[in-house]
Parts: sequence; structure tokens; C-alpha cells
Amino acid sequence: MGRPVNLGSLLSPKRPVKMSLGAYENMMRVVDRSSYYPDMPRKSRRERVADNVRWWKEWGFVNECYNEYGLDVKDFRNQDDYVERWAVKRDRNSIHHGSINPKNHKNLVLDKVQFYSYLEKMLPGYTPTVRMVLVGNRLFFPMLEKKTSIGALRALPAGKYAVKPSRGTMGKRFFSFEKTPDKEFVMHGESVTARDVMREARGMRFLIQDFVEQHDAINRIAPNTLKTVGLGRADGALSSISTTGSRLPARKEATIDFAT
Repeated sequence: MGRPVNLGSLLSPKRPVKMSLGAYENMMRVVDRSSYYPDMPRKSRRERVADNVRWWKEWGFVNECYNEYGLDVKDFRNQDDYVERWAVKRDRNSIHHGSINPKNHKNLVLDKVQFYSYLEKMLPGYTPTVRMVLVGNRLFFPMLEKKTSIGALRALPAGKYAVKPSRGTMGKRFFSFEKTPDKEFVMHGESVTARDVMREARGMRFLIQDFVEQHDAINRIAPNTLKTVGLGRADGALSSISTTGSRLPARKEATIDFAT
């Protein structure tokens, strides 16, 4: 927070507000910005400062959107109806990456192999089938298969498959291939060998899953991403937040087949 700047007289004469000098200066810039509603009566400067001090005390952030929300206007909007956007983001992300969940639970989100194994045990059939997990020419899953990675690829039934790093994000290193009924491999529109597929999946732990085809109506929105719904609940945190969004790929031609 930094050294205290005594703004307590605006709210409580005996309770100084601890705020760094930089945060104080930023807050005053917000207070002195022009109104987004110039035709409506504005609160006095003292009232606007009091609003922003109260916001700081509640959230620990300067309300950069104070004027955009119209909170500077008299008898217009109630500041208590708004929440700090960074607090919402922090609360939402903490479900997956913060300290609310133990580390072994966070790995369910970060590692697709663990996620699949857990969900397949609890809710069989809700995620695309993982056919194999491999690192180079070593086959990690299925564990009882006495095959090399190339041997397991050649044993796959005909179909389309998604290949991705087990801890990858945003479609990085994702690719797909098809195996025809004639046991040929097709990747990037070209006929390839099983070794070509292996070379594409080099250097990391990869999993190979059945490819997901979305409904045509959904594909019209964005054919290169899968629309996902993320649901999160954190007891004792800011709130229970549900988010809906479209997963964006790292590059235009990348595809994200499903999200964990």
C-alpha cells in the first residue's frame, strides 16, 4: 500500500486511509476527469473524492471506470451496485490458478490427461476418448499396450483425431490427422506416414483424442474454435461466477477442439 495518505476526514476523522502516493495521484486524476454525462448535474469534487476513497477501502483498487459508470452524477447510479473489475477477474482466475483449490486439484485443470482420467471415472463419456498418451516413441497410455507410439498409431481405427500437448493452452502445438479406411494417414490435407505424425508431436507429452465436430449452427460463429462454458464456484470468495466464452486459438488456422 505504501505510506498513508490521510484522507480519513472524508469518511472517518480517526481512520486514515493507507494509500501509496502513486495510487492517490491516480485516484485524483480519476476524480478530475471530465464527466461522460455533461448534461446531468455532477457531484461536488469532495463527494467524488469520498466515493473513490470508499471504493479504495472496499476493493483496494482505484476505480478507473468511476466516470464511465456514471457514478460522478448526482442521484443517477448507486456505487454499491458495482464491483471492481480486477477483483472479479482475480476471483474468477483463483478458481483455476489461485490458492482456493489445493495444488493437486489445480492440476486437474492444467493437465488434460489428469482431467480426462478424472472425468472419465466420474462421468464416463463426457469428454472425447483419449486413444493414447505419448512422449516421442514411448507410449504412456494405454499402459498395458506393448506397442511403440508408431505401432499404436498404426493400430488406430479409421477416423479423425486431435493431437495436443497435455499441458498446452490456446491451441499451441495443436494439430489433427485422419486415418482412412485404407489405413492411410492424412495431415494438413496431404498423405503422410505414421512417422510424419510422430515428428509433428515431438518434444512434449501429447495426447491423441477423437476429434470433436461441432454443430453447423455453432460453427458459423467461429469455425476454428470450440465454444465452451466455464462454471466456477469458490466458497467465501467474492461471488460464485459463471463465465461463457469462445476459446481463441493462438493462430488463425489453429483449432481448439475442446477445453478442460
